[in-house]
Amino acid sequence: MADSFVHYFDGDCNNNCVICTGRLRGPSTRKPGQRDVPAVIRGREPTVQPGFVDLLRSAGRVELYTNGRRLSYRSYVDEIHTALVRAVVSVHGATAATHDAHTRVSGSFDQTIEGVENLAAAAVPVSVRILVTARNLDELGRMVDLAARLGCDEVRLVWLGREITGLSADVVGPSVAGAVRCAWRAGLSGQVAGLAACDPTGLLPWPGRSSLDG
Repeated sequence: MADSFVHYFDGDCNNNCVICTGRLRGPSTRKPGQRDVPAVIRGREPTVQPGFVDLLRSAGRVELYTNGRRLSYRSYVDEIHTALVRAVVSVHGATAATHDAHTRVSGSFDQTIEGVENLAAAAVPVSVRILVTARNLDELGRMVDLAARLGCDEVRLVWLGREITGLSADVVGPSVAGAVRCAWRAGLSGQVAGLAACDPTGLLPWPGRSSLDG
């Protein structure tokens, strides 16, 4: 989406994640362009930001990065789904215990999963975005299986490097490779970000649509 308008929100969030990727980018300064070019809205949880719905409507067609919690309210999904060409939902574990330990919000896993289910019911294509951490490293395959059961069509595996995650590439690689194989078996497309330099999986690029920029 090189020609897309990208807007980064920098405000409050309804999660309190141990590693917050929403803080890694500043707010955007670009203006929305052509309505036939999908926009990207991301950053600190967009769905709880003032002005989000207005921005969504003005942008036209949007790929939304979200934790999915507010989308657990079906009426909210009914309000916004026609503007979404894709939702990219962050899932941090295959179980509530792992996911909620990362978000530091009890009940967040259940809301996120319900949000994914509501999006799928509204025929919005859903990608599950998995930030690879020490806490969920052993659950990557099960997280991919969960995405497939929920009706998602893509997974995006992201490793932010050893300095942030405390995990080296040689530790991350085999688990990511296993998750990729799970995705292949389930017929999911996907992206792998952060492993391009050394490619310890030996499996890049992903068959079909593939990207290394997250």
